[in-house]
Amino acid sequence: MKLIHLYDYYLKYSKITPKPVRVKIRVGDLDFKNIKLDRDIERVKRRYHQLTKSELVELLVNAEQYIAEQNRTWIKTQFESFQ
Repeated sequence: MKLIHLYDYYLKYSKITPKPVRVKIRVGDLDFKNIKLDRDIERVKRRYHQLTKSELVELLVNAEQYIAEQNRTWIKTQFESFQ
């Protein structure tokens, strides 16, 4: 019984800070359209270093999908303008 009280006391007065809640990365057309060429690359690298491996994989796959869609759209417009 005393052990439970000590633990409650410990939780109440300890200086343990809770882990920050990870924010899910939202990746879509708008995110890639808003990328600026003159952005701070070091800041981008720091942000990527904070991501988990699975988040990085998801970001990369979505980036490739976006690039593939943009390439298809560009090729389609090139053929249409040629005719």
